[in-house]
Amino acid sequence: GMDWRTKAGYGCVAFSLALLHNIFLLYHVDAYINVFKISNSGFWVAEMIFLLYNSVNDLIWGMVADRKNSSDDNDNDNDNGNGSSNGSEGNGNFVSKRVTKEMLQKRIFNCWVGGMGLVGSFALIWFPFMSNYLAVQFCINLVVYDSFLTWIELNFSALLADLTLDSVQRSSLTMWGSVFTIFGCGSIFVSFMAWNSGDFEDFQRLAIGLAAISGVGFTLGFLLLRGKDGHHKTDQSDARNSYANNNNKATTISGDKSNKGIRSMMGNAIASPQSVASVWYNNFTHLVWGRNFFWFSLIQLLQVFNCHFNSNFVPMALTVFLHGHISKSSQSLLLFLSFALPHVNIVFFSSLVKVKGIYVVIMILLVTKSIVSGSMFLSGMGSPLLIAIFIASNRIFTEGTCKLVGLVISDLVDEDYVRNKRPHALSAFVFGSVNFISKPGQSLAPIFGSYVMSVFAPGFLFKVQNTKKSIGDGDAYKDILGGMDTGAEEEGAKVLFLLVTLVPFVCGVVQVLFWLRYKLTGAKLKMIKMAAAGDELLHKMV
Repeated sequence: GMDWRTKAGYGCVAFSLALLHNIFLLYHVDAYINVFKISNSGFWVAEMIFLLYNSVNDLIWGMVADRKNSSDDNDNDNDNGNGSSNGSEGNGNFVSKRVTKEMLQKRIFNCWVGGMGLVGSFALIWFPFMSNYLAVQFCINLVVYDSFLTWIELNFSALLADLTLDSVQRSSLTMWGSVFTIFGCGSIFVSFMAWNSGDFEDFQRLAIGLAAISGVGFTLGFLLLRGKDGHHKTDQSDARNSYANNNNKATTISGDKSNKGIRSMMGNAIASPQSVASVWYNNFTHLVWGRNFFWFSLIQLLQVFNCHFNSNFVPMALTVFLHGHISKSSQSLLLFLSFALPHVNIVFFSSLVKVKGIYVVIMILLVTKSIVSGSMFLSGMGSPLLIAIFIASNRIFTEGTCKLVGLVISDLVDEDYVRNKRPHALSAFVFGSVNFISKPGQSLAPIFGSYVMSVFAPGFLFKVQNTKKSIGDGDAYKDILGGMDTGAEEEGAKVLFLLVTLVPFVCGVVQVLFWLRYKLTGAKLKMIKMAAAGDELLHKMV
C-alpha cells in the first residue's frame, strides 16, 4: 500500500485548500455586499459574468492539464518508472500505461503551482483596491481566484484516480484528506470571531495570516508527494508481471480498430489546432454521453448548488434565527462544527464504503438529507434549538456527499479509460468535464438565494433605505436588519427559513431519482477495474 508520506502529502494539500476556500465561501458575498457596499446590479452583473466563465473554465483547464495524456506519445519512452519496457512491442503492439511516473510528478507540481496562485488571489479579495469600480474588482477577483482554484482542484482530484486503481486505497486517501481538512476548518471558528462588518482590519489581517499558513501547507504537501509514482510500484506492477508470463492476456491496444482511429487522430492533431479541438470535442462527447457519467453529472450539479447555497446562507441563518438565543462564540462554534463534522463523518463513511461500496453510502446520505430537510420544513421555525441542530446536521449530510464524489468520479475515470480505449487515463479532463456541467451551481446558488430574498423580502438582503443602527457593533448582520420594522424582519426570516429547508429537500429528492439510474456498481465496477489493470479479455467484454 501507500506509505505515510503520500497520505500525509495528500492531506496537507487538502488542509491548505480547506483553510482558504471555506473562508471564501462564507464571506466573499457578505464582504462585498455589507462591507464594501457593492450595488445590487453590480453584484448580479459580476456574478453573471463569472457564471459564464465558470461554465467553461473547468473543461478548458482539464484539457490543458491532460493535453499530453490524450495521445500515446509518452508510450514511446524507454523507461516506465520501474524498469520495464514501455515502447512498441512486436508488430507495432504496445502495452497501455494508465499513468506514468512523469505524468504523476507533473500532476503534483501542478497542485503546488495552483496552490501558490490560490494563496495570492485569496489575499487580494479582501482589499478593495478599485473602490470606484467595485463591481469590476469583484468580477476580476472571482475569475482569478476561481482559475487557480479550478487548476488545483482538478489536479488534486485527479491524484485520487492517478495514485491508485484500488478502491480501498482511494477510500483511505479520502479519509486522510478529511482528517487534515478538519484542521483546516479551524479557520472558520477563528474567522467568525474576527468578523466585524464595521471594523474590517482584523479580518484582513487574519486573511493574510491564513494565506501564509496555506502557502506553507501547499509547499509541504508538494515536498511529501514529490517523487512518488503511485500505483506503478503497487497494483500495476502485478499486472505487468502477468503480461510477461501470459502474453495472451497482455493489454495490446493497437489491435483494436477503434483505437487505431483514435491514435491516428491524435497523431494528426499535432499538426493542426483545428484537429486538436476536434480531438477534445470527440473526447468530451464520448465521455458525456456515457450513461453513468450523464446521470452523475446532473446529480453533481444539484449537489454543488446545494453545497454553495449552504455556504452562502448558513451564516445569515445562524444570526437571524439564533441571535439573542445563543452567544456569538456559540454561533462560531456551531458554524465550525457544521463545516468540520462532515469530515469527521467521512472517516466513518470511508470505512463504510470499503464494506458497502460508494453507491450505497451516497444513497444513504441523499435519502437522509431529504428526510431531515423535509421534517424541519414541517416542524416550522418555532424552536431555535431545533433549527441549530438542523443547520449542523444538514451540512453533515450535504457536505458529506460532496466529499465522497471524488471516489465516484475516479470510477468514471476508470470507465472512460476502458470504454474509450484511452492510451492514458484522462483524470483531470474527466473531473473537469463533470465540473463543466455541475459547477455553474456555484454561481447559481447565491444568485438564486439573493433573488428570492430580494423579491419576497425586499430590503432584507439588499437594503433599500439607510440603516438607523451602527454597523460597528460586531454583529455580522445587524446592518441588514437595522432600519427595518418588525414585520419586514419576520417576513425575511420566514423566506430564509423556507429557502434553507426546501432547497436541500428538493435537491435531495431529485438526486435520489437520478442516482437510481447510475449503474457503475457491484460486478460491473469490478470488471471495469480489472480491465483498467490490463486484462484484454475483460477489456473486450465491457
